[in-house]
Amino acid sequence: MKKDLYRILMLGSIFLVFFTIGSYIFLDYMITADFENLKDNPDYLRSEIENKIFIFFVFILTIYFLFAYRFVKNIKIELQKIDRYLYKISKKKYGQFIDLSFSIEFRSIGEKLEFTIDRLHKLNRKKRKFNAKLKLANYQQEKLLGAISHELKNPMSSIIGYSQILREELGKLGIDETYLKFIDKVISNGRRSDELLNRLRLAVQLENNKFELKYSVFSLSNLIDAIVLNQKKEWQNRNIEKKYSEYKIYADQVLIELVVTNLIENALKYSDGDVFVSIDEDHIRVQDFGIGIKDNDLSNVTKRFYRVNNNTHQQSMGLGLAIVSYILKLHNLALQIESEVGKGSVFSIDLTPVKHQELPQQLETISTPL
Repeated sequence: MKKDLYRILMLGSIFLVFFTIGSYIFLDYMITADFENLKDNPDYLRSEIENKIFIFFVFILTIYFLFAYRFVKNIKIELQKIDRYLYKISKKKYGQFIDLSFSIEFRSIGEKLEFTIDRLHKLNRKKRKFNAKLKLANYQQEKLLGAISHELKNPMSSIIGYSQILREELGKLGIDETYLKFIDKVISNGRRSDELLNRLRLAVQLENNKFELKYSVFSLSNLIDAIVLNQKKEWQNRNIEKKYSEYKIYADQVLIELVVTNLIENALKYSDGDVFVSIDEDHIRVQDFGIGIKDNDLSNVTKRFYRVNNNTHQQSMGLGLAIVSYILKLHNLALQIESEVGKGSVFSIDLTPVKHQELPQQLETISTPL
């Protein structure tokens, strides 16, 4: 019958108490006998008594030590069993049995461990099956979007190309400007549709980690200048203010260009006033004074297909900030958003992880191979 630790300690303590009392009685008997025989020689009697008391204490302490050693050894054996069991589980060797028999408490620990590990094993199997299905779904999604993009790419290119030729020829014939504007609209919408297809495909690739980064050192300030110049061609009536000095980073230039372009485009779309772009204290910030974002929407704006207001910018698929978020994760960066409804938003990125630290000229000279 297994006992709990409390009963084991109590029984051991009771045994030691009775054993000590018995030993004391026996010692008292021995001393009394010596006293009767050696009462005429007090010095020798004192020596005999001292020897017996010393032997008594050594004997009692030895018994106590043996009991404590046995108790601790049994606990250590049980703990070693637990350690070996957990090590096997860490190696994915499920279905193991653990025999803890020293006390009721250890037996209870063993049963709970087996129950918990069994549940974890079942959950892991479900997780593996779910991950396999999710991986298959992502693969099928990527293939489907790739096929759609490929099938629509050629017709879309043809529509844009033929529309441009048609516009040029009709322009030469002096056709009414109204009809030329219709053709311009076809070209513009064709390009927009082509861009949306490219963004959708890119978003899927980034989400499934199918995009290989190509790192290089480049000037972020020069990159922003080029992006702002291109944006001003499309948003001719808008003002984009810039405030930064030369700033170099080590990252994928193509993807970082997408990040900055998306942030500036969003700022222009959802505001009517000026847009500010700055690099300060290792942070790039894009600020607008537009409609702002509600607090309950802040955690969702970086999700695919999520739009803050479905009634605005119907051409948007809600992929811009999702793509930004994916690209930043690949660079170990994060997008921080501060916004107030009716006053605007500030999108910022801490560039410290990708900041290019230039070596002093002396060190560059030393490290340059001859």
